[in-house]
Amino acid sequence: MSDPIERSESLERRGRAPAGRARGVACALLSAVLFGGSTPFVRPALDHADAVASAGYLYLGQAVVLSIWWLAARASGRRRETPLGREDLVPLIAGIVTGGLVAPGAFTSGLALVPAHLASLLLGLEIVFTLLIAILFRGERLGPRGWTGAGLLLAAGALVSTTGTSAASEASVEPALSIAGVLLIVFACLGWATDSNLTAAIAGKDATAITLLKGWACATVYLGGCALFGRSLAVPPRDLLAILLAGAVGYGLALRFFIVALRHLGAALTAAIFSTAPIAGFALSILLLSERPAAGGWAAFVVAGLGVAIVATDRREPGLTMDARTGRTS
Repeated sequence: MSDPIERSESLERRGRAPAGRARGVACALLSAVLFGGSTPFVRPALDHADAVASAGYLYLGQAVVLSIWWLAARASGRRRETPLGREDLVPLIAGIVTGGLVAPGAFTSGLALVPAHLASLLLGLEIVFTLLIAILFRGERLGPRGWTGAGLLLAAGALVSTTGTSAASEASVEPALSIAGVLLIVFACLGWATDSNLTAAIAGKDATAITLLKGWACATVYLGGCALFGRSLAVPPRDLLAILLAGAVGYGLALRFFIVALRHLGAALTAAIFSTAPIAGFALSILLLSERPAAGGWAAFVVAGLGVAIVATDRREPGLTMDARTGRTS
């Protein structure tokens, strides 16, 4: 006969699981919309700013807004999350390098060479890379529907990279530069996917602290590097404000919600739901920037939407456990 206390704790965990899963799904969707929507918002400003400096300003916006959030939480006396420890330094630093230093620089450089709607759909490759890393190296799993959806997202990324540019865009962007832009964005997606899986291991810790530490570290390196190597830090005030706001919302708040989703869902399922980000960015690129995708772009949009619908309805539980004492997931 089982221990009554153990039986009670088991029932309590079962009651919390649906609520935690629902919160994770909501945070992943909110993160996707905020991040995806930032791409068309920041794209016009990149025409008047150095790509490396732009990455620094994006992370400066993230660092400032999350620092305010963190200080406000402490001042209000709300329950603090599990603090970071020495054992978290390796995944934290590795995540900062791959997702905070390498990926944003590659993305802003690539975004300056391609239309925003094309870049938005290419971001779907991040989901595919995240799934593969989570499954191969973290032992997480998806069902057949998850694999089917990931395959469609990969097909959409391949389609948009070859035929998704509008005629007007093709006339204004050199083919060689377009290919370079696509490759840079694909490389950025791989960096962010690596970061997601590294961060998943410490997602149970203070999400705000993780996000603001990444923001300050990356802003310091990017802006300091520009000053050191003579790259221009000058940006027109209006464009600078746009980049800072995009960083605060599309990188800062979005990343914080993403980490909370990782805590409840694991990297594979969070990435699957986050796959709505390219769809949001694609739609806003058309609405805000009046871009006109060619037939291949619309086809990629439909394929990506179908992939999102399939992968988000995969009912297979993620292979994720979290230590309640340390806040670490595995």
